[in-house]
Amino acid sequence: MVQYEVTSENIHRRKDNDAYFRLNYLYQASLLFQESNIGYAQFMKIQMQKVAEKGPIRLTPQLKHTHCKKCKFPIIQGELRFKKICNKLFIIKSCPNCKFKRKIFVKKLNMLQLIQEQN
Repeated sequence: MVQYEVTSENIHRRKDNDAYFRLNYLYQASLLFQESNIGYAQFMKIQMQKVAEKGPIRLTPQLKHTHCKKCKFPIIQGELRFKKICNKLFIIKSCPNCKFKRKIFVKKLNMLQLIQEQN
């Protein structure tokens, strides 16, 4: 199965751009209801994954890192920790709902910027 990434150049050329617009709507709605109605935000994330599975659409890592991988709970952006494991820098995000911890590898280009922002 072929998977496509969403870019601004090819979104209007594709036949199934309705799925891309639907994904955009569901993602924005999930972020909007992140503070007020968490159950609805979880529902939007589940629907977004179902739409991406039906059409061969690959979600970008930025979209995946905004929600918990286990319970689809929206993760608040301010709650981050940095940890060094084997001389590699990781961002540790923990879900406030299920306490699931996710490690995200930070590339060398962004490492200096993140360390400066932390200090």
